[in-house]
Amino acid sequence: MRRPCLACGRPGLGSYCELHAPQDSRRRPGYGYAWTKISAAMRKRYPFCFLCGISGVPLNVDHLVPRSLGGTDDPANLRVLCVPCHAAFGKKKSSRSRG
Repeated sequence: MRRPCLACGRPGLGSYCELHAPQDSRRRPGYGYAWTKISAAMRKRYPFCFLCGISGVPLNVDHLVPRSLGGTDDPANLRVLCVPCHAAFGKKKSSRSRG
């Protein structure tokens, strides 16, 4: 049964129509259950930032060679970074690839 969208009133399958449905950032291609397990294992094995060495903060796993350029999820292509280093390095990496 179609319900009215909470934002605009159009019919939708859930609380919102397709136009106003919240986007789930976890649904990026290739970043599902397998990536969650790989990422957790890397962060457990290396509980510190590869660049600045800080520990005890939220950590992300970064691809040395991005997936978009043919990189894989092999541990040799991954490193653990703190959130600030990951954000700063990501900007540098994307500006280099546009080049």
